[in-house]
Amino acid sequence: MPEKRPRSRAANPARLTVASLGLEAKLVSCKGEAELKVLIERYEQLLCEWESLSYRTIKALGDRSHPKPKRSNALRHP
Repeated sequence: MPEKRPRSRAANPARLTVASLGLEAKLVSCKGEAELKVLIERYEQLLCEWESLSYRTIKALGDRSHPKPKRSNALRHP
């Protein structure tokens, strides 16, 4: 089982979540529900990480400098 990391905030805090909608969620403890709970928590963590990585990637792509192409003059160069 992977170590449990603290949850990070999603890149877009305006994104609706169960908590922000004020919905109540209840897990019934049964045999096998523990595994389901772990899988759901892991899915939520991966989703937050994916959103953060996507945001950082798009931001990095937008911030990178674009080199100006060399001007070539066909009349001067053989």
